[in-house]
Amino acid sequence: MNNSYLFGVALGILVAVAIFAVIAVANKKRGAEVKYDERQEFVRGKAYKLGFITLLIYCVAAGMIDLYLGVGWCDVYTAMMLGFYGSVTVFVVKCILTDAYFAVGQRPAGWLVLTGAVAAISLVVFAVDLNDGKRIVENGSLSHNTINLVCGAAFLIIFAAMLVKTLRDRAAER
Repeated sequence: MNNSYLFGVALGILVAVAIFAVIAVANKKRGAEVKYDERQEFVRGKAYKLGFITLLIYCVAAGMIDLYLGVGWCDVYTAMMLGFYGSVTVFVVKCILTDAYFAVGQRPAGWLVLTGAVAAISLVVFAVDLNDGKRIVENGSLSHNTINLVCGAAFLIIFAAMLVKTLRDRAAER
């Protein structure tokens, strides 16, 4: 990995932390304290468990592929990020579909915009990388350039789950 890629990753993390900090401060000033009821806490616990089991299965499968096939299917960083995005996506989608992602009284509109923006930015960065000649597969294994695609796909799935849930809830209210 070159220094410009590491700088981009660090900058992306800083921007994400800054966005979440701004949202947290704005919510605190409005007095919108995030509180989950007992049912939501219980369901979130089940979703954490499902996300954790997903990560465990992924780690075992990735390790076995590497060990038994003797093929370096990707570098360690890429493998870990694929597992991270997969397990977090499972957790978030499970929470969204079971009404445990948003706190009582919290509106999903801001999160829809944020997840849509992150998905779009990640997919645009991936497209730019492809246009610049960076490859998804290098020397027979996935390269770290795949991570933007996986991030974009994860946030797109989360966005779609939020959108579907929001539209269903609105239709049920009518």
